[in-house]
Amino acid sequence: MLQSCGKQGGLYLPAQVAPQTQDQVVFRQVGLDLEIRWNFPKLLSDNKTVFDPKQIRKITLWHSTEELNADRFIKKADELQVFKAKDLIIHRDGLFGVSIKLPAKLIDDQIHYFAMSYSHNGFTSAATPIQSFMISMPSQPVSDLSAKLEKKTVILKWSRPTLDLLKKRPASIACYTLYRRINPAADFSVHAKQLIHEYYEDHHTEQEGSYEYQVAVQKSSTIQSTLSNIATVKIADLYPPEAPTNLVAFQGNDHIFLSWEGIKEADFSCYRVYRKQSGKDQFTIIADKIQETTYRDTKIQKGISYTYQVIAVDQKGNESDPSNMVDEKQE
Repeated sequence: MLQSCGKQGGLYLPAQVAPQTQDQVVFRQVGLDLEIRWNFPKLLSDNKTVFDPKQIRKITLWHSTEELNADRFIKKADELQVFKAKDLIIHRDGLFGVSIKLPAKLIDDQIHYFAMSYSHNGFTSAATPIQSFMISMPSQPVSDLSAKLEKKTVILKWSRPTLDLLKKRPASIACYTLYRRINPAADFSVHAKQLIHEYYEDHHTEQEGSYEYQVAVQKSSTIQSTLSNIATVKIADLYPPEAPTNLVAFQGNDHIFLSWEGIKEADFSCYRVYRKQSGKDQFTIIADKIQETTYRDTKIQKGISYTYQVIAVDQKGNESDPSNMVDEKQE
């Protein structure tokens, strides 16, 4: 926009600010798709003007099969894909992303070279640093993932794929990645990595709800199959925790000291200590919300024998079976 500088001045064009390059660029092959994620800088190249995503016009993905230096790359590389702003995916972590179907000729077990640039408010950014990336044929996806609930643990099993996606060569498998979500409206997220067996136990089931799982076959850290079928388990926490064990009691100067072996369940909440006097049938609670595996009972009378038990409580209030009983008397 032309502006006047007064009677003594002429007309001038306000300086335009070029965008900075994208950062945190990550490439990943999923099946026959190439997925790319990145972050846009918060400021333009003057380090003052705030970046406005609404001013993005296009994003260009450059590709070469040759290893070229930065000066020659954009001149020699091909425009593999040009994306419009509407093609962008905004992920929950704030990163931007796009996905393209890889041309068959590129899936050749060779190293490829990529860079990206974008136009913002009429100006084009410099290209990102060149990234090398191996493109290869992934495995067939897992098709028989199953999930079964045993008490508070979800048992997951699946079969090992034997062929690649085109069913022409044996599948190359490095490991598996397990994805999970609890709320069906949420996105799947990585729950466990580098699994080497077709079996997994999920002990982190404190939250009630519908647990959904998928597994991917990793050919490498950046090449994986498409996701498996969804296996679902509904969890309502009605299961008590394991009972504390090895409860022992000792006399102190003015107390009886209790110690026991605790439990290691993920949804553990606390311990409760129960006591009864000799000759009485009914246990009564004398301590609640105990986090440690020891307790000092100071509310005792000399010459009276006491019997103790400890139970564990989970976050839903489910009580375990009692521990072993112990007797002790303050002399």
